[in-house]
Amino acid sequence: MSVVRAFRLVVIAVLSLVLLAWVGRVLFGVDQRGPLLPFLAPLSFDAVMDALAVPLLAGVAWGALLTFGGSSWDSTSKTVKGPVAMATVIESSTTGLSVNDVPQHQLYLEVKPTDGQRYVSQCRLLASGRDAWMIKPGVAVPVHYDLNDPDFVTPAEHAEPEVRRAVLQWRIERGLVEPRLVRPLLDGRSEHASVIDLRPTGRHQDGQSELEVRLLVSPDGQDPFETTSRVFVYPDSVSELQVGSPVRAYWMPGDRENVAIAVGRGIGR
Repeated sequence: MSVVRAFRLVVIAVLSLVLLAWVGRVLFGVDQRGPLLPFLAPLSFDAVMDALAVPLLAGVAWGALLTFGGSSWDSTSKTVKGPVAMATVIESSTTGLSVNDVPQHQLYLEVKPTDGQRYVSQCRLLASGRDAWMIKPGVAVPVHYDLNDPDFVTPAEHAEPEVRRAVLQWRIERGLVEPRLVRPLLDGRSEHASVIDLRPTGRHQDGQSELEVRLLVSPDGQDPFETTSRVFVYPDSVSELQVGSPVRAYWMPGDRENVAIAVGRGIGR
C-alpha cells in the first residue's frame, strides 16, 4: 500500500470517528451540556451546536474524500514509468468525470509482470465509445508497473516501441500470431494497405476471432500488390477491418506472401 493511500485512509478514519462521536453525543448523550469531545473541553455543547464547526468541517471533508477522493489522490496524479507488462481487465466502471466529453474509467487489472508474480492493481484512463471495447473485462492492455509500489499502474502508449514489442510478444505467446508472420512484424517494413475482402476462419482464441483478410498493399516507390493475411481481433473491433479500411502492413522486401497487418490498438502490432 502506498504512503499516500495509507494517509488518505487514516484521514477518512479520523473524520469518521469525529462524526460518529458527534452523532452519538446528540442521540444518546444524557447531559448534553457537557463537552462534545475531551479535546474540546473549553467548549460547551451548546456553543458547538451553534457553530457546528467540527461536524460541518468533518462532514464536508469526509464526503469529499469518499465522493471525489477514492483512489484519485494516487491514480489520477501518480505516473508509473517502469517496465511494460500486459494486464487483463477484471472490472471497469465510469468515475463520473469526463474530459472534452470523453468519460474517465476506473479499471481493476490483473498485472502479469515478467519478473514477478501476478497481482491486482488499478488505473484510470479516458476512453470514448469507439474505444470502449478495449476496457471490457477479459481484454488485455499494456501498462507500466512498479513492483515496489503495486497499488497503481499507468496505461502504456501503443506508439512506444517498447510497448509494441511487449504487445507483440504477448500475442505470439498466446498463439495470436502465425509463426510465419512473426519476422515481418518484428523486422519488416511498414506500408500503407487497404482491405479488399475479409472472412472469418472460425477460429477463436482469448476472446478474439480470426479473420482472413485480402489486402491491397501500396509500397513506397513500387507498384501495389494484393496478398492475403490473417489476424485475430476482438469482436467489438471488427468494424476497423471493413472493406476499404486503411491498415498497416508489415512485410519483408521480396516476400509478398507473408504480410502481417495491424489495425488500431492491440491488433497485430
